[in-house]
Amino acid sequence: MIKKTICLGAIDLSFHKVAAAVFELILKHWGYDVKTIYHPHEKMFELQKTGEVDLLISAWIPGSHGVYLQSYRDNVIELNPIYEPYCIWGIPDYLAEKGIKSIDDLKNPEIAKIMEKKIDGIGMGAGISRFSMEIIEKYGLKELGFYFNSNHPDDFYRIVEKKLMNNNNFIIPLWYPQFLHHSFSVLSLKDPKHLLREQDKAIPLLRKDSAFLFSEKEIKVLSAVWLGNEAVSAMDYSFNREGLTAIQSALSWIKVQYGSIEGYFSYLESQTG
Repeated sequence: MIKKTICLGAIDLSFHKVAAAVFELILKHWGYDVKTIYHPHEKMFELQKTGEVDLLISAWIPGSHGVYLQSYRDNVIELNPIYEPYCIWGIPDYLAEKGIKSIDDLKNPEIAKIMEKKIDGIGMGAGISRFSMEIIEKYGLKELGFYFNSNHPDDFYRIVEKKLMNNNNFIIPLWYPQFLHHSFSVLSLKDPKHLLREQDKAIPLLRKDSAFLFSEKEIKVLSAVWLGNEAVSAMDYSFNREGLTAIQSALSWIKVQYGSIEGYFSYLESQTG
């Protein structure tokens, strides 16, 4: 019997990769030949739009990734959410004593003068980066010298860790789930203008013209996957700081939670009725 090939896509960031690895394990368990590819935000959604990606893990909608999905939303099946991500503007917990609770507080001259003006983040395709640019403009922070600087994700992580260990006074454009929360305490600032949007849902997207590759039961099983923010953060930490691959990180989480890979598949099947 010839194996069916599934092109599994994920945005080229570690927390998307580990979540996609859970689906890769499921697909391989069923005997599929899985081709897993990673690309930046815009490229990944474009590849699914043009039919080169069957299953995308995952779209953060409506806030972060809705803009990329809107032109082909009618061509995909939205499976059930696998976690509920959200973006924050954070500060280190050691700044709590300064009374900084809201983004508006950064306009206080006494606060502004102690804060670093360069706000390091990841690439501009990410929702948190787009939102950060908007925040700087609409909260009047640009006039005070604040500006956004995009970085490769790995560089961003190193910058944040170094600054935290050095007790720098700085703003952290971050999100949940994310492995840095496992190592450091980051306080979330209130956003009265709601420019960080509301909590998203991480939705796996299956092209409608790829659905024939799966049985009805298999699609139900894929829709039964629930990871949660803490699980994705834990897998992300294993990937970034414990030297595990995405697949190894996913397997480690599965074994802790369900005892074995077989136990996990039995659990998923039990959730389909």
